[in-house]
Amino acid sequence: MKNFFFDNKINILFLFLSFFCLVFAIGLENIPFTNTKWLYVGESTYHQLGWHFFKNDFWRFPLGSNPNYGDGFGSSIVYTSTIPILALFFKLFKPFISGNFQFFSFWYFICFYLQLYFSFKILKKFTSSDFYSLIGSIFFIVAPIFIYRMNWNAAIAGHWIIIFILYLSLTQDIEKSKLSWIFIIIFSPLVNYWFAVFTLSTYSLLRIFNLKLKKENIFKLAKDFFIISTFLLLGMYIVGYFEVRMADTLGMGFGAHKLNLLSPFDPINSADNISWSWFLSDIKLSRAEEFEGFNYFGLGQIMMLIFVLTLLFKKKHRAIFASIENSKEIKTFVLISIFFTIWALSNKISFGSHTLLEIPLNKYIFAILSIAKSSGRLFWIVNYFILVLLLIIIFKCFNK
Repeated sequence: MKNFFFDNKINILFLFLSFFCLVFAIGLENIPFTNTKWLYVGESTYHQLGWHFFKNDFWRFPLGSNPNYGDGFGSSIVYTSTIPILALFFKLFKPFISGNFQFFSFWYFICFYLQLYFSFKILKKFTSSDFYSLIGSIFFIVAPIFIYRMNWNAAIAGHWIIIFILYLSLTQDIEKSKLSWIFIIIFSPLVNYWFAVFTLSTYSLLRIFNLKLKKENIFKLAKDFFIISTFLLLGMYIVGYFEVRMADTLGMGFGAHKLNLLSPFDPINSADNISWSWFLSDIKLSRAEEFEGFNYFGLGQIMMLIFVLTLLFKKKHRAIFASIENSKEIKTFVLISIFFTIWALSNKISFGSHTLLEIPLNKYIFAILSIAKSSGRLFWIVNYFILVLLLIIIFKCFNK
């Protein structure tokens, strides 16, 4: 038993930290599965009500159908952010659970734990230090973009999926990790549609960047995408994505709910009167940019960024940046980050309250880009990638 605890000390510590964060986030009294009162506030009301109607209905097909909750977006658990994979799983135990059952506290615990675990794995790959990787992983569970979404939307709090994408992209060979990629691509929409956008886009870009232009390779790539698309669409159909016309779920918002060039440095959401800094003042952005484009780095990450930028001008630290530049995985993900950043900015690039550039879009291109109508969210993966880079560079700086 003693050896078990010693060999798993990091995971045990993560479990403890995750529980501590859960208590801090929702309160100890709200953790039990039978306590639902805390959920009937704000957006959480829709999540719990969606689950309540779904649980008390008989099984239908598609399995995620939830017509008793209402027409339109209410007709599927997908559109009430009820975390389809958990809703389907716990509905299997309907005869054994109470009428006021909830699983959102359990979901938040999973999110904290996996956010810690995968960020630790990434940092450990580049630093080989348990202690530093543990300290670095703390930055990921206190990231404003993570905590903010946890308070607003339960399903979208699953940022660990984004961290897992980074883990696969930065530490695993794309060919050798293909099964892991297929799993997370198919699994991600069972949590939330947005994670499917992240996983499929990143995987597609990685495969394209690593493609060797030979006939057999192109054929293999087409075959892989056909298989992935088939299973992805089948899974989405089963959980109820197509209970609502896709045309009704897209379109509106692109070009408004976007990233502003100053979003990473804006700590205040004026619309909800929420401040994430005691030191930095508000940057006046549009309501849509402050809400969906919220991407505040956090004071710690901003200070790390300033520190790393100063290192660029010192010759003795150039070897550190050279080692980063020599990483094929990091260089590739820099390109992917540029892609996501441009998409997040949309066709209306703004600096504060000023529009610097507005690009007119063909209606077909607009329709494709509108798959991510709240495009500001696409910068989340770039936000986390920047944090990874900063932590790696700082570690190498102090461990030369």
